[in-house]
Amino acid sequence: MTKLFRNKPAADRKSVRYEIRMTTSEAESVQNAAKIRCLSVAEYMLKASLGRRADVRFDAEIVLVIREIVQVIRQLHSQFVMQRIVPPSDLLELLLDESILAMQRISK
Repeated sequence: MTKLFRNKPAADRKSVRYEIRMTTSEAESVQNAAKIRCLSVAEYMLKASLGRRADVRFDAEIVLVIREIVQVIRQLHSQFVMQRIVPPSDLLELLLDESILAMQRISK
């Protein structure tokens, strides 16, 4: 029976680990930069440090921003309810529906 997978040669294995310190704002910037490129932080930092391309996925960035808007709309609705104010549900639902449609158009 043949093996499905072969072990990588020792020189090709990722065995070296680095630990770095950065400020909270630097960490947020790195995380955001990785997120809009659809990469993990480690993948992004490796590519950036070696001068490899890490293209920005503008469509992903736009979807993430719209998603944040949807979360803010939901928080706004919750605040209305907590303050015992009748929320303008029809307007909020319209905003949510339009946001979801926009994300779907961008994702295609």
